[in-house]
Amino acid sequence: MRGRPVAEIRGVSMARRSLTLLATAILSAACMSVAGCEAARPDNDRTGIIMNPAAEKNGTGERRSDMEPLVQRFPLLSGATVAVWYSGTTGSASEIGPSTYWIDAVVTVDAETATAIEADPTLTAVADQPDVVAALQPELPTGLVTSAALEDSLTAGGDPAFVVTAFYSPATHKVVISAYGQ
Repeated sequence: MRGRPVAEIRGVSMARRSLTLLATAILSAACMSVAGCEAARPDNDRTGIIMNPAAEKNGTGERRSDMEPLVQRFPLLSGATVAVWYSGTTGSASEIGPSTYWIDAVVTVDAETATAIEADPTLTAVADQPDVVAALQPELPTGLVTSAALEDSLTAGGDPAFVVTAFYSPATHKVVISAYGQ
């Protein structure tokens, strides 16, 4: 380094440092982008729709019991007798882009639907309570089971834009739904 002006040495050093910082920033952004996309995909997403159920659920807090909106989206519930449900959108009102809608429901199904659900040999018990809004938690039955077939049957013939996580209580004939859609 002897014999070279100090400014030239500093210039090379500054240029290398700038390139290193730029490369680090680009690599970091790429990693966060890939990690963010994967984190947003729920485990039960078999539709290719990317949702983020970890996003905050926003809604009016209105307790609903009307069946038509549920049956329209989830035809398996057409013979249901009682429903309690809440709905809204996820995320922040300041975010731009399409809204993701959510529905959390506890629905008592008729005997015929209950028999069809209970015939599913892949039903397995779950230890944790479903992740639903706080207002619906007192309605959750115990002894819940679930299966991919149950979740698929809820959306069959209904709204394909909804991704459903579903549980069933054989003791009470109640279906618990946590759904996200666009």
